[in-house]
Amino acid sequence: MKNPVLTWLCCLLFCLCGCYASQPPRFYTLTATAKPTVLTFRTPISVGPVIVPALVDRPQMVIRLDQNQVRIDEYNRWAVSLQHEIARVVAENLAVKLGSPGVTVFPQSAPDAAAVRVKIDIKCLEAANTDRTVTLDAHWSLRIPGEERVVSGRTFQQKTWTTSDYDGQLTAYNRILERLSEDIAASLLQLEESWS
Repeated sequence: MKNPVLTWLCCLLFCLCGCYASQPPRFYTLTATAKPTVLTFRTPISVGPVIVPALVDRPQMVIRLDQNQVRIDEYNRWAVSLQHEIARVVAENLAVKLGSPGVTVFPQSAPDAAAVRVKIDIKCLEAANTDRTVTLDAHWSLRIPGEERVVSGRTFQQKTWTTSDYDGQLTAYNRILERLSEDIAASLLQLEESWS
């Protein structure tokens, strides 16, 4: 004869597992946070390509748990590819920071032949659960139109978040991308000065 309590517990466990498995995923985007300026940068700018590490080149958000372990979160995902999100946010930040309407994202739009090409190679982009810190290590280059030279730079930035949800983590991502955009904008302004 079956134990009715055991049968009831098995049914309850099955229902709970079914509810958890049917949890709908949440989708996230990044946000440009640069502050407007009175500058006017006249040269067109094309942002891209952006290269991201294979570890985070996936729809799911990735959290580093310790030195050798990560969690790939099936229920919290990027709404679009991380490469596109970073290129879009950097382009929007540069447009605001430089007061320039001529900033496009490559390859969504064909780059102007006269545009400065901004290539971003991200070596590290991690959110660590241990200390709630987002780390960015990005190498970037500016290809000057009509010239062979390339201006390059590096941005290393860390930001912490305090909340236990993904909103705080996304705010930290937005801030480090703002810093990346500021570094690129500063180099673009130096270039413009050298052309005058």
